[in-house]
Amino acid sequence: MDHLDGKKILFVITKSNWGGAQQYVFTLATRFKEAGADVVVALGGTGKEGASAGLLDERLREAGIRTVFLPAFARDIGIGREFSAFLQLLRVLRDEKPDILHLNSSKAGGLGALAGRIRHVRRIVFTAHGFAHREQRPFHERGMIWIASWLTAMLSHCVIVVSEDDLRHAPVFFSRKNMHIIRNGISPFPLMPRKEARAALAARASGVSSYPFWFLTLSELHPNKGLDTLIRAFTEIANKTADTALIFVHDGQSREELEALARAQGHANRIFFCGFFPEARKLLCAADVFVLPSRKEGLPFAILEAGMARVPVVAARVGAVAEVIEDEASGLLFPSGNVELLTEALFRMRSDEALRSRTGNALHARVVRDFSEEAMLKKTAEAYRR
Repeated sequence: MDHLDGKKILFVITKSNWGGAQQYVFTLATRFKEAGADVVVALGGTGKEGASAGLLDERLREAGIRTVFLPAFARDIGIGREFSAFLQLLRVLRDEKPDILHLNSSKAGGLGALAGRIRHVRRIVFTAHGFAHREQRPFHERGMIWIASWLTAMLSHCVIVVSEDDLRHAPVFFSRKNMHIIRNGISPFPLMPRKEARAALAARASGVSSYPFWFLTLSELHPNKGLDTLIRAFTEIANKTADTALIFVHDGQSREELEALARAQGHANRIFFCGFFPEARKLLCAADVFVLPSRKEGLPFAILEAGMARVPVVAARVGAVAEVIEDEASGLLFPSGNVELLTEALFRMRSDEALRSRTGNALHARVVRDFSEEAMLKKTAEAYRR
């Protein structure tokens, strides 16, 4: 990465809370700064208009990386808001004059690629963390998003996709020559011992300690994450067992709705919402089984983290999940949204300790071998100079 020394890189991301895309930006920004680049990150708030800067902003500042707050950035679409965000991006590009503009998320990609072309940025790179036109939306919305994503790809010099799945579904008519697969990667990270991790969660969830077996998910409480499916499947588990709890570690816009669903299912006393934890992945050893029931994913860091922690995984077969987990060998997969098959997978993991051990160890070996942070960094740095 010697060629980055002295180069100015401007990362742009819509939301500055903490999730997979934010973790990706933080890793690239901090590591490329160590390699000698001049790094700046422009970011929105936590998802709503007028929101303050989130945890990503805080962690970047702690790491000595300068940030620029874009208050008009918000996940939801509004014509006036988009115009304001576009003008803010133009001003940032005028002031910063980056050599490389690295865009993350659909909105940052669309507005940023156009602004970058207008400001004649030498290298515009867009990372698609799962394409938004594949979300469960009305047909006309998906069509408009597909067109916007296509324009983003056309205006960018390089498009990074994190999986074969995203490459197949990329919004292109003919050529994919400017698209490159660079899979997410992680490095080993510290883990709390199981007893300490459980105690940390129990401090937020009164009564959870009375249940010895824990299903756990580290996931933003958002409709894309399919957590309603998990609650319905867990209801079937709870109806037939007395020793099992379901734990949500994170927060988000769907929390009240999910809590209401838990009450309606009759097992609210065994479904625990622990809220947001900084460095929540350190708590993974508290889990007996990690569950990711998403409706939409790119290549989720959560799966890689569970693998690094040797925690067995049950996950929806969406995005690049099946490119990480081989069903029956390194985890159990189920069709997204299928309550019956998710219930079956949860029962199998709960009742078969040998299956949990075998799949957890196999996933660990796969993550260490094929999803290293160093490989991600090296390939991304190469994409900056293609």
